[in-house]
This record gives sequence, C-alpha cells and structure tokens, in this order.
Amino acid sequence: MANLRLYPSGLTAFHESNHTRPGFIDKSEVSGWSKHSTRSLIQFLKSVNPLKFSAGSCYCFTLTLRRCPSTPQDWKRLRESFFRSLHRHEVSSILWLTEWQRRGVPHLHGIVLLPCAFSPGDFVGAWVYCARKYQAQAHCQHARAIYDPLGWSEYLAKHSARGVSNYQRSAASMPAGWQGKTGRMWGHRGAWPTYPPIELNCSRAVFFRLRRLLKARALSQARSRGDPRAIRFCRTTLKCNDPILSPLRGVSHFCDQATTLRLLDYLQTVGPIEC
Repeated sequence: MANLRLYPSGLTAFHESNHTRPGFIDKSEVSGWSKHSTRSLIQFLKSVNPLKFSAGSCYCFTLTLRRCPSTPQDWKRLRESFFRSLHRHEVSSILWLTEWQRRGVPHLHGIVLLPCAFSPGDFVGAWVYCARKYQAQAHCQHARAIYDPLGWSEYLAKHSARGVSNYQRSAASMPAGWQGKTGRMWGHRGAWPTYPPIELNCSRAVFFRLRRLLKARALSQARSRGDPRAIRFCRTTLKCNDPILSPLRGVSHFCDQATTLRLLDYLQTVGPIEC
C-alpha cells in the first residue's frame, strides 16, 4: 500500500520507510539551504489555503540591498528590525526566505498579508528605511499583489522548483563572512490559514497511475509557460535506473483542491482509496 497526503495547495504520494528523519535542529548551526529546509518550506506552502486570503491583501515581494551585511547576525538584526516596523503598522502575517544573488549579496523573498490601510509602497518604504545602512534603493524593490489561487500557485511553482543546487541557494553564492553559520533560511510569522493534510491509503496501481498523471500535468504546465528548463526537469522526474528504487519513488505536486478532488475521482476507477 502507498500513502497519500492531501493539502489545501498540493499533495504527496509515497511509500512508508523505516528511515527516521532528524527531529529538533539547532538553527544557529545551520549552514545555508539543505534538503530538510527546502522540504519543510514546501510542506508549509502546501498547507496554506489561498481561498482564505482577502481580495488584494496578499503580496509577494523581493527586497534587495546594494551592500552586503558583514555577518549573518547583521542580516538577522536587519530582518528583525524590519519585522518590528511592520508590526507597528499591524502587519503580522509574513512568510520570508533568504536567497543570494550572483554577486554574493543576500535578498529577501516572501509573501505578506497587508491590512487595507497599509499599501505596497508603505511596505517597500519601511524596508528602504530599515536597510538604509546597506544602501537599499526603492526602485530596486518589488511587491506584486496575489489576487487569486492562480497567483498563489505561480508563486509556489517558482520557489518549489529551486533546490539546494540552485545558484540562489548554493553555498558557492554565499558571502565570505557567512560561511559556517547562516542561521534560519526561512520562517513565518502571524496567523496563516494552514490546515493539516488528509491522509489516505491506496494500492500500488493507483500510486503508479497518480505518478504518471502528476508528471504529465507538470509537463503540460511547463510547456504552457514556455519554460525550457522546467520542461527538461519534468521529462526526467521519474527516471531511475535502479529497478528496486524506481517503483518506490514518491511524488510531490502543487495543485488546488478542486484539481486534487478530480484526480481522486478518476483514480477511484483504478483501485480503492481508503482513509
């Protein structure tokens, strides 16, 4: 039997194993992005229900600097100062993650839920003021509204495709003074509309059919975007030369709840799905 986990913004399918993942991790000892941190970010994004967002209140952002903070501690102090300034304006729900530019300077990505009285211009202005020591410029910042679940899905597809080897998360792009201990690479604050997954069991036939369907859907989405890198990635998603490992490889995919329910209705014709 295989296991399915249905989230508001995606699903995963896998076989149980005896492998035990590490529990508590001391974030002060973290040295850049890892498979564990990437996996936990994707799991959180899947658990968020974008249908609970208020219209026009959700924004994705990219905040940059001209000068690089000397140490991870300086970057953390800047980030915390920015969050405190937002809290004074009743902006409490924010998801953030740190990545690097090719020139070795960190920048902040994320999503924020803004109250009606606080505009994206005010948000960018708060960052420019807090980061004035590092010569942040207003015209170099970006904030765009997410009006519907489609915009949320586009954001998920963008960041879920970035693994540890991506140059924005690679240790090779890390500033010289940051090597060894970077602290947390992502986090969230405030109340987010998150929900636990629904766990189901299915037969191997259903599991194999689901893997092929999700691969085909991801490939179709990549072709519609005209993204050659994503197309190449999707084509090799399930490729494995190990005959023992190949049938056990799990799959993870972002999609809305309506699509997930349609997939389950179709898969019921292949084999039983049980709670």
